[in-house]
Amino acid sequence: MSGERGGGHPSNYYAKEWDPVFSRDRNFIEDRSYVDYKRGIDADGDEFGIFFQDSEDSVPSCKVEEVKEFCQAARLVDLKSRAGTAGQRRAAWLDDRSSARLMTSRAREYENLLTAAALYEHLKEPRFNNSDKPDADRRLIYIADLDPYYILALTETASFHQVSVLRDAIWKYLACQTSIRVKIPYRGYPIFQMEFHISYFALRASSPKDPSRIIGNINPPRQWTDLSFLKIQPPKSQDQREYGMHEAQISVVICGSDNWRWAGYAFIDTSFEGEDLGDGIFSYEDVHEDPIASNSELHANLPIWDPREYFLTILEIRMTQVRKELEYLVRTVERSVKQNRNWDSSTLSQHPRTAGDRAEDIKKTFDWTQQIIELLSRVLGVLSGDIKCWERFKSPNGDIGYFSDIDSSPDASHRRRTRLSLRAINETFETLEGLQQKLLLLDKSCRNSAQDLQLRLTLESNEVAQQNGVTTELTVSILSPVALTIAYFSMPQAVIPFKLDSKSFIVTTFTIMVVVRLLFVVIRALLRQPWWWKKITAWMKKLQLDEMAHSRLALRRGRIYPDRSTDDIEMDTLGV
Repeated sequence: MSGERGGGHPSNYYAKEWDPVFSRDRNFIEDRSYVDYKRGIDADGDEFGIFFQDSEDSVPSCKVEEVKEFCQAARLVDLKSRAGTAGQRRAAWLDDRSSARLMTSRAREYENLLTAAALYEHLKEPRFNNSDKPDADRRLIYIADLDPYYILALTETASFHQVSVLRDAIWKYLACQTSIRVKIPYRGYPIFQMEFHISYFALRASSPKDPSRIIGNINPPRQWTDLSFLKIQPPKSQDQREYGMHEAQISVVICGSDNWRWAGYAFIDTSFEGEDLGDGIFSYEDVHEDPIASNSELHANLPIWDPREYFLTILEIRMTQVRKELEYLVRTVERSVKQNRNWDSSTLSQHPRTAGDRAEDIKKTFDWTQQIIELLSRVLGVLSGDIKCWERFKSPNGDIGYFSDIDSSPDASHRRRTRLSLRAINETFETLEGLQQKLLLLDKSCRNSAQDLQLRLTLESNEVAQQNGVTTELTVSILSPVALTIAYFSMPQAVIPFKLDSKSFIVTTFTIMVVVRLLFVVIRALLRQPWWWKKITAWMKKLQLDEMAHSRLALRRGRIYPDRSTDDIEMDTLGV
């Protein structure tokens, strides 16, 4: 919908723009925990219920139920006492820095990576106006394979304006949802939120007893698919590894009050990599890698302060990772399909084999093709969802409008980096669209092959049935008469009207064979229904229809002339 301004210039009422208020230092300070406040007013619910469920909302939420089900084993007392997993598993990275506008940016130093208990303790400290530490104007939190205790550490320390952001981000991560959005509330205190949630699949070799494949309350609910049917393993390989497809998720969300005070959360699946980030070294003096970026291109000691530039940079890097994973998976499936078709063509063309062997080979190929179709459908579903999110984001009225004012930034290097990131992201999604087309063509080809195989399987099954029928007929025609003759000749001579000798044995056997063959001829003729049988059947049906029509006519006349007898009506019907 478009309208006109006072000067007659067209305007787009749906256009999205970055609020200029975010370019000012608003000095927004909010340290109080939302959950602590709710407990102070005697709110009902357990640790997670208070955070995820609004007390005034009476409508049940499936999102709340899913998160609470995943976190049901976590207890706040264990988090505070560092008991069990809460005090042992090190999978979080925390980076707090004071704003660069003060010209003397400083960082709070932590012993990364952190356990859930350590993260909870650091987040409980005041973020602003802390006498012992610099303000945490820019806060980054990275958690690998988000578990219930890390969720509890976040929910127990989140401030009011972070509640809706974390509720949505945690559920989307656990549920493998896809989204690329920028959200700014139309009413109330302006707080920006930028998010991207990307689902993908990673092909890896892992042993059947690999702990990374064990799904429980510790790791997010991810699915592992056995791809051994692809025959990826080289025939002469000594390494007996099992290949599988891991479901994976990348969730990054940034929220804040202005360009100098914001927080970023990243929840990343890494268990399929088989690496322990707890062995990493994060130095505040030398190169300090930002794990949210997943590579060494971004250093935390050279921070990006602009939230939109940081968001696009991370999206660019992570989408490159997703592209590489999908390229590897798609090419592997493509090669497997080609190799399998070449093998099937040479195998199925071997005519000297029996019909039963051919039917068995066709069935195996058909089942394999159905597995490929199911695999392609899953990958296409996730890939299409990712591409659709980007198309919506970059559409004329999409959220990309929130970045349109960057061209007017006085910082030339900032403008250039932002444009390059957007261009790189778009090129990555164009590559994903190409992979999508490959998968669609492969899916169409496999479905056509499945139809052909199903037809061939039907024909081969019919041939097998005919061969079995011939075998059965020969068995009954030859072996059965001999068996009957032997049984007959085993009876006493007194009850048999002829002499039992070899000549009578041969004659009796031949006679039974002739009778059996005649029976087969008669039965086959009846089953085939010759033309004369079809005519007799049609004539009998016609008689039945005539009789039914005569009965209906008699009943109708009975209703018209109720005083006349049935015999009179029947006589009229016969024309007497």
